Amino acid sequence: MFFRKKREEKESKEIVSPLNGKLFPIETVQDDVFAQQMMGQTIALEPLKGKDTLLSPADGVLEVMYPTGHAYAVKMKNGMGLLIHIGIDTVELNGEGFTVLAKQGEKIKMGQPIVDVDFDILKAKGFDVSVMLIVTQNPGGEPIAFKQNMTVNAMESLVL
Repeated sequence: MFFRKKREEKESKEIVSPLNGKLFPIETVQDDVFAQQMMGQTIALEPLKGKDTLLSPADGVLEVMYPTGHAYAVKMKNGMGLLIHIGIDTVELNGEGFTVLAKQGEKIKMGQPIVDVDFDILKAKGFDVSVMLIVTQNPGGEPIAFKQNMTVNAMESLVL
């Protein structure tokens, strides 16, 4: 019992990539809120596919699911809050290019499909398709040692 509990605690702190992408320096994102990490510690991914399904980066509750599909937030059991924001100013598309697959308030598992995104549509409309993962709440207070400047697969750990 003791060993199982320890394993579950460790797993509950895991943060994985919500998509196949290339991590790049957040400072280069063309939006000051993200580039300057005003909402919390932030990492940026460049999608590798024209269409992809974005996943939950952790176990928890889907605390926020924007009806437009451009952003969603997961609250982990340990109190950590993660916001995934897809593209820059993509809220202006009013859901075009996004198909929401999960409901706000539902308990979700790491890797659960949350939203289908057609990045080709977003690009064709002139939007930046960078995907940001923002730590909006961090009860431990310590910065997370995220991987940097590398390609990651969906479900691959983002933490060093």
